[in-house]
Amino acid sequence: MRARVLLYGESVGIFTVESGNPTFRFAPGYLAAAPRPVLGRWFEDRTERLGQDFRHIGTQGALPSFFGHYLPEAGSALRTPTR
Repeated sequence: MRARVLLYGESVGIFTVESGNPTFRFAPGYLAAAPRPVLGRWFEDRTERLGQDFRHIGTQGALPSFFGHYLPEAGSALRTPTR
């Protein structure tokens, strides 16, 4: 799964899930913008990591838990990749 994350109609980054592993990466244009809209306070508290991939929802130093609400429940047929 791959989804573009928009904020006020502007691309903020890409959210992907591969083999059940979620990752979020900010778009370079979003990072270069000044001032830029705030996606979440969680990211603002980690500005030194904004150019890196964020992984693993809900663990220390990883994605904030609000991204987990975009995923189907674990074990759901909706999490089963189709080909």
